Amino acid sequence: MDAGSVSLDPFTSYVIAEKCGGCRTCEGLCPYSAISMVDYDGKQVAYVNEVLCKGCGACAAACPAGAAIQHGFTLDEVLAELEGILVTV
Repeated sequence: MDAGSVSLDPFTSYVIAEKCGGCRTCEGLCPYSAISMVDYDGKQVAYVNEVLCKGCGACAAACPAGAAIQHGFTLDEVLAELEGILVTV
């Protein structure tokens, strides 16, 4: 076992900085304190520390700009799952 490695949850969230409006909604909702505000092109945007993120999805569900995304749960991925369910019914 390598002491210099970290195992991450595959369903962590991330923020598309260009879409983030800097409202800070996600920052207050994160129960793991994984979200902080950082400077991006002269504006404050949310940033997810994926080491702290546990993949609960609260930020992605609440983001009014649609900038917070959860790996494995994008709109296209969820719609593909629903289509798969409907085909088998």
